[in-house]
Amino acid sequence: QDVFHIAHVAGTDLVNAPLGMAEPESEQAMVDGFAALCEAAAGEGLRVSLEFMPFNSLPDLATAYRVIRKAGCNNGGIMLDCWHHHRGGGMPEQLLQIPGEHFFALQLDDAMPEPMADMLEETLNHRRLPGEGCIDLAATLGNLRRTGADVVCDVEVFDDALRALAPAERARRLFDSSKALLSQLS
Repeated sequence: QDVFHIAHVAGTDLVNAPLGMAEPESEQAMVDGFAALCEAAAGEGLRVSLEFMPFNSLPDLATAYRVIRKAGCNNGGIMLDCWHHHRGGGMPEQLLQIPGEHFFALQLDDAMPEPMADMLEETLNHRRLPGEGCIDLAATLGNLRRTGADVVCDVEVFDDALRALAPAERARRLFDSSKALLSQLS
């Protein structure tokens, strides 16, 4: 209920549902939990994006798509985090296998060319600015566009060096890198 309240105050109709480090007993438990969350959100006029992460029980795009399909909720869709998709072994062409209406949100970020041994450390502190890593973001975003997806987009770069900058400089770098990437798609 607190998250729903925050969504209303922020003026958005979308909340994100990351599984985090939880370990549900089965995929069906994820389906049932997601369906229950979507039902509660629907009562508030909200949509829910399910975020997959390569280090938990919802590790990839295919699993997330299966869960939202089985849940069968019109207000339930997928959050595509570029870093999670890439580090989970995902390829840009996989996006074309899912109808665009199932993508609700996009988190734009990039990855180091070589993965760290500690995936959690990397995801929390060593992501790269869009266009400054090894992910083929132009192909990823191009394919997402080809699906007809209409997503809410945010830039999610967790990086120690970026955190050390003054807020205005951090915002400028996030904006400039995202703008440069998006200008390639025009």
